Amino acid sequence: MDRYPDDVFAEIRDLYKRVEQLEAQLGQRAPLTTASQGWLLADMTIPSVPAEHVQIGSNGEDLFVARPSGSVKGFLLRAPASP
Repeated sequence: MDRYPDDVFAEIRDLYKRVEQLEAQLGQRAPLTTASQGWLLADMTIPSVPAEHVQIGSNGEDLFVARPSGSVKGFLLRAPASP
């Protein structure tokens, strides 16, 4: 059987109030990253990484992902040199 509220308008007001509260909470949360025009990464040494994390960075103009095990996966970002 469907559930119908006694006062639909009161329920709508309550829902609007909850939405406003959630919007206010979201507005206070700091962003995790910002990249409105892409990420700018400075070259860095490849660090040791704590357990349950990965580190993304740039080394020698190549993108890398370092893992806690010490393994590193690199991604070539430069165009290959002409022969």
